[in-house]
Amino acid sequence: GWFILQFNPFGISNKSDLASQDAVYRLLAPNYHSLARDSIVVVLLDETAIQDLYDWKVFHANEWPVRYRDHAYLLGRILSFEPRALFVDVFFRRERSTDDSFPSLLRTLRRGHERHGVEVLLAGNFPGVSLTGTQQALEEVADLSLNGWSGFGKSYPLRIGDEFSTAYELYQRACLRQFPLAACRGDPLRDAHLEDGAALSVYWGSHAPEPLFPEFSRAGCEPFAGTLWEVLVQAVHGLGQGLVGGLDAEQARVKCPYHGVIFGNQLVAVIKRGTPQQKEALREAISGKVVLYGLALDGLHDVVDSPVHGQLPGVFLHAMALDNLMSRGKEYIRASDDFIERVNLAIWVALAAFFAVGARWLENRQPVSAREEGNEGKKEGEDNVPQCRPSKLAKNHPEVVMIGLGILVVGGISVFMFAVMDYEPLNSIGFISLLGVIGLMRDSKLERCLLVYLPCWLGRRFRKNGNDKACTDCRKAEGGKS
Repeated sequence: GWFILQFNPFGISNKSDLASQDAVYRLLAPNYHSLARDSIVVVLLDETAIQDLYDWKVFHANEWPVRYRDHAYLLGRILSFEPRALFVDVFFRRERSTDDSFPSLLRTLRRGHERHGVEVLLAGNFPGVSLTGTQQALEEVADLSLNGWSGFGKSYPLRIGDEFSTAYELYQRACLRQFPLAACRGDPLRDAHLEDGAALSVYWGSHAPEPLFPEFSRAGCEPFAGTLWEVLVQAVHGLGQGLVGGLDAEQARVKCPYHGVIFGNQLVAVIKRGTPQQKEALREAISGKVVLYGLALDGLHDVVDSPVHGQLPGVFLHAMALDNLMSRGKEYIRASDDFIERVNLAIWVALAAFFAVGARWLENRQPVSAREEGNEGKKEGEDNVPQCRPSKLAKNHPEVVMIGLGILVVGGISVFMFAVMDYEPLNSIGFISLLGVIGLMRDSKLERCLLVYLPCWLGRRFRKNGNDKACTDCRKAEGGKS
């Protein structure tokens, strides 16, 4: 077990780690409630929105990639509502030779900052990658954030070297300025609290807000009502999928994302043809909020796997990570680090020893009861006090009892690490599976090979005296064979 956890052969430990985290986060998703949810809104551009905007003579392109001036049109409308901050999750690396409208985008971003005082954040590079000429021009009118990384699994890095990722940059603008948003909770998280490689374990919520414009709501989004039955179904499917896989978890997953969504065509429709009430609702939804502008296009493959929702456009990962930071501050749920890896190994060693000693102790206990056996074997003057009789299950299958106790212990430790130490859930599935393997190996041929035949063979191989204890034990184990 220690070897598997330490050296991760065939990626077994990593896979069980992810399965454990997904299962726990599905179970806990209904309990996630955050004031930050209503301070974050996602403006989404998909194929339907692009086609509608083209048909309305608003966009110059009817498919992806849209022109720079098309982005500028939508971003200009968003900036006019004066959000607290705007993140553009579109990667502008090089100016396209087929599109001469790049200056229009630059003018819009500059005007948004100068006229409306909005801080705009653009998707930047992987850490250590130099800026192109196009990105240098964008950096004069906006800020670029670290928006790509590798080697973090499902965790969300907050700092790599001297660069900070998108969620933390947005958190700074929402919670660390002179007038932080009311939704910011907990002790503030500052640069000094983040070491190189610090990462967030994203805690997904399942309670989506009401649609801003029900008349524009699209079919296929299934809201989470939060009834007791729905919570139980979510829990059972989540735990089953995480433990054994193969269950129809899609039916239990919540499709509506945790944060409010405004599609690009909805935004323009309300601005151009909306009622006064709709226009006021749109203003309230954006003004003073953190807005993330992203894409939901099949050809881009910019998606994230949420344990609660399934696949979502990648912009929702930034929104959820920002929500976690705003709601918890420096007490955010941390991804595993070197310290917690050492703790995991120590826990496994203690569990394995507890399992081995406990199972052998249960197996060797004698079901003796003086009350049931009479006075046979009892010395004169002894009290007739019955001894504890172990159950048949504990006597005949002690590994089952110990696995059950191990599950309770692992669950308790996982809750403690998550709720008290603010670390992502323990690799519960891996630990419980390894305990099960130990239980199956007890009194098996493999165990005899490891504990009897191997020492015997080594004794024959390296000792001159063929009648030493190792060979004697080996002959007995082999039924007298030499």
